[in-house]
Formats: sequence, structure tokens, C-alpha cells
Amino acid sequence: MTGEEHNKYVSWAFLAYGIFQAVVLLFIAAVFLVIFGAAGASDPNFPGLLFGVIAMVAVLINLVFAAPSFIAYYAMKNRKPWARIAAIVAGALAVMNVPFGTLAGVYAFVFFLGKDWKQVYEPQRPPQFLGNEAGFGSSFGRDDYTTADRDAQFQYREPPDWR
Repeated sequence: MTGEEHNKYVSWAFLAYGIFQAVVLLFIAAVFLVIFGAAGASDPNFPGLLFGVIAMVAVLINLVFAAPSFIAYYAMKNRKPWARIAAIVAGALAVMNVPFGTLAGVYAFVFFLGKDWKQVYEPQRPPQFLGNEAGFGSSFGRDDYTTADRDAQFQYREPPDWR
């Protein structure tokens, strides 16, 4: 497969994992609401504040795991220059959630820590013309650039005494 195809499949894996996390988030919120509604209305001693804090922490933890997957999907789909970093971070967080997150994270690691990602995210540089024997010439934008010019430009200078 080409790098483009791998990029497409990794982005879909992150999208699928993010949707899975969002569904789990909705399920957790629904369970907390049902328990709070059933127990909170019938029991006057029900610790509603504690229950609400626990529910918010559970939702925030789930959001921390879901958000990077959507960010990585967006970056990879739009070929952003920071997509590799976003995918590695999202993969590191996703790999902890067995089995779906592990699949998405390992696939992202295989793609972005290998060589195929360079086909998609690194610009292809044209070969440069080496103008003279020292390797200087039109690559600097000037045809009259010589080794003497280079040596004059890179002469040693005594650093200033800042004591």
C-alpha cells in the first residue's frame, strides 16, 4: 500500500475510535443520569454533590481520551504539517483502550514511526544543481559564488569578551 492509503486508513481508525469513545461517553452520562434520577428522588440522604463530582470526573477523563482522536483525524484528513505529532499523541492515549484503541494506536505507530509517512507529509525536493567543485553555485542563487567567497564568509572571529 502507498503512504496515501495508509494515511487514509489511519485517519479512519482514529475517527472510528473517537466515535466509539463518544458513544461510551454518552452511555456513561446516561447511566449517571438514570441512577441520579432514580436514587436522588427517592432517598433524601443521597449524596448528590459527590455523585455529580464523580460523574463529571468520569466524563472529563473520557473526553481526554476521545478529543485527540478527532484532532488527529482532522489533521490527517487535511494533511496538516502537525498531523504526525497529533497522531502519535492520539495513538499513545488510544493504545490504553483495549481492543479498539490498541488497534488504532498501533496502526498509527507503525505508519508514523516508519518510512511511509514521508511520502505524504514531507515535500519532495528537486535535486539541486551543484555549480562548481566545492558544491556551491546556483544552489545559493548566484553563479559567480566561488570557494574563495565561501572562505571569506566563514572566517573565524574572536568572540566578544563579556566579562
